[in-house]
Amino acid sequence: ATAGFTPANIAANQTAVKIASFSLQAGSTEALNVNNINIILSGSSTPGVDYSNLKVTDGQNPIGYPTLGNNNFSVNYNVPAGTTKTIEVWVDTANATNTKTIIASSTVSYRGSVSNTPMSVSATAPTMTFASVSLGTPTLVTSGTLGARYIIGGSSNTNATFNFVATNG
Repeated sequence: ATAGFTPANIAANQTAVKIASFSLQAGSTEALNVNNINIILSGSSTPGVDYSNLKVTDGQNPIGYPTLGNNNFSVNYNVPAGTTKTIEVWVDTANATNTKTIIASSTVSYRGSVSNTPMSVSATAPTMTFASVSLGTPTLVTSGTLGARYIIGGSSNTNATFNFVATNG
């Protein structure tokens, strides 16, 4: 999985939520010829209920649209020596149920451009957990006392300021 991509809570009714990021890094002496990307989706979430519209991208370019289970994508990528290509998995959250999870794993098959040796590498992205956004208990930031007065349209008077903090989102 891509360094810095960490477990997170994801909310319902969001479009294009990144649930995984995988970096393909070629060594300094040999380029990689990537020929297959396999994405496995697991966790306690239910496709079509908790999420929909899965897609796998190479930056801005779609590679495919997987479903729950094994998903093999034939590709023809050249990753030049000393460079990195990032593969990302995205989902729309429809009616996501709290505490359910989704986990993306990937196996990439490739050959060394010089050695022509077939190899593969696997990685699992962090667990994403569906969670509703909720507000914590408001806290009073400032308060004051206003004397009796007439309120005229278009005027405003502040008597108290509260702080509301969202949680789980």
